[in-house]
Amino acid sequence: MISVICMICASFIAVPGVQAATVAQTNKKADQKFNSKMKSIRKNSQFSIRYKYVDITGDGIHEALVEYKPKTQGGSSQKFDVYTYKSGKVKRILTTTEYGLSKCTYYRKAGSLIVYGTGHGGEWYRYYKLQSNGKYKYITQKARTAIAGGSVSNGPWQYYKGGSILTKITARKFNSLNASLKKGKRLAFSRWKELA
Repeated sequence: MISVICMICASFIAVPGVQAATVAQTNKKADQKFNSKMKSIRKNSQFSIRYKYVDITGDGIHEALVEYKPKTQGGSSQKFDVYTYKSGKVKRILTTTEYGLSKCTYYRKAGSLIVYGTGHGGEWYRYYKLQSNGKYKYITQKARTAIAGGSVSNGPWQYYKGGSILTKITARKFNSLNASLKKGKRLAFSRWKELA
């Protein structure tokens, strides 16, 4: 009887270690697939690319965040994509164009991603929410002329509802739409790896 109880206790103790090993193995496979994807993106980018592997969704498995300049894209804007790893495959869950991206903030519990950038005399924040289909939805944006972006002074914030066409909204509406996006622990990064 005692040996049976000991075996049951041992099985409960071993599970977290097994899960941790499985997550580590999955992340190793994910990173290998992401490395191949980054090389492919670099071949089609005018310049070097910036990327980061980090779990932003809270499932323990890395996502790949990458900023690059497609050879087919004119102007000064960049592409920003987020990829996930599911069932052995890399899948894009966010794609957008931007300029001056410098920081990503995320709340795993809320399923949110907030990106910040500066340049062309201004600064901006974009807010995204992870949906049930596994992709991020563009919720809101705020932007202004700013010293951080090269302007001589800071202007008032302008607020927008996200989407393929931005719709101007009030600060109150902006705050209401973003209320659920900052729940849980705030995590952020501003350092990227580079592939020349």
